[in-house]
Amino acid sequence: MGTLVSGRSDKQSINGQAAMALALLSAWEEKRHCAGCGPTLEEVSGQILKLLDGNIAVHDLGLRRVPGGVYSEEVETFVGHLLAEGLATHRSPIQLTPQGEELLGTIIRVDSKQHAKAIRDAADLLKLDTSELLAGLI
Repeated sequence: MGTLVSGRSDKQSINGQAAMALALLSAWEEKRHCAGCGPTLEEVSGQILKLLDGNIAVHDLGLRRVPGGVYSEEVETFVGHLLAEGLATHRSPIQLTPQGEELLGTIIRVDSKQHAKAIRDAADLLKLDTSELLAGLI
């Protein structure tokens, strides 16, 4: 399978941590109201692919095509860190704690200070409500 990597370009850009936070938050929002449901690593990686397809460059993050979708080792590592810090309780499907959700918002807000338009556009692509997420920042 091929590898998809986004690096620096003339596109709007965000860093890999912010892309993973946006993608995980978006995938989480889609499934959070279902008891025991949560996004898979491949679903989160698929959200990142939506960013790339939407002309948002993502720094320092690679995607690999796998049967049925895409996969990112960086996403798996990111979720592993959330688990180790007690900010998530399961790897697959991913289950975030309230503190984990809060951390994702913080990561997004920090990157929005440098890449406000790109973060707003990325959040819109992933159908995230920026009014609450980025209140007072952009």
